[in-house]
Amino acid sequence: MSAFTNYAEDKIIKAMFGNASLTTLGNNIYIALFTAVADAEAGTVTEASGSGYTRKQMASSTWDVSTVNGESKNLSAVDFGTAGASWGTITHVGFYDAATNGNLWMVGALSVSRTVNNGDPVSFATGTLTFKVL
Repeated sequence: MSAFTNYAEDKIIKAMFGNASLTTLGNNIYIALFTAVADAEAGTVTEASGSGYTRKQMASSTWDVSTVNGESKNLSAVDFGTAGASWGTITHVGFYDAATNGNLWMVGALSVSRTVNNGDPVSFATGTLTFKVL
């Protein structure tokens, strides 16, 4: 299951009722890995860290939005490279609008958590990251 953050919900509501425009994030979508999520909607998360970890940039065109029922999947593999140190146990992924800091838009739990140790490759095959708005 995935959830929009309060930040994203506010942007959507303001766009729906004409108080602001909502534009695509385009090439400014950064996937982050989280080791803990206390409150997804509030954006209270603990991002992975360690040697070699950075958010992965993906263009909006690399996400399948042709599906129905508010669901999207990655159209290409998402490769975070090889961990140069332990990144912890990854439990969630999320979308930011910047490589560092920025605004968190959406958080989704992994179906199976994964512990990332030094030397582990970290990637998601095409179609394995599914976000569904409920």
